Amino acid sequence: MKTNFLRKTLPIGVGMMAVAFAFATESKTSQNSEEEAMTGYIYNSATNHCDEVKVDCNLTGSIPCTIGEIGNEQDVFELRDSSETSCTIPLYRQ
Repeated sequence: MKTNFLRKTLPIGVGMMAVAFAFATESKTSQNSEEEAMTGYIYNSATNHCDEVKVDCNLTGSIPCTIGEIGNEQDVFELRDSSETSCTIPLYRQ
């Protein structure tokens, strides 16, 4: 009686564990991609401040980091001072 119960429930239990581990692995992957994004800044001439944006860029490279639509891109910079009025250190695409 005990072996019949195990033969029927064991595959179901293994399948449930496989589904649970698949979801656990997927959520870690999406968290890692968010951690790769860094904070960049674009200059807003209307407010004379640097506005914060999340970008996938760094301080080294050869392709300037931009954000926006084609033809209307804005360069993305690193913040130079805490007053948020000087963002002049360029960021680059990886």
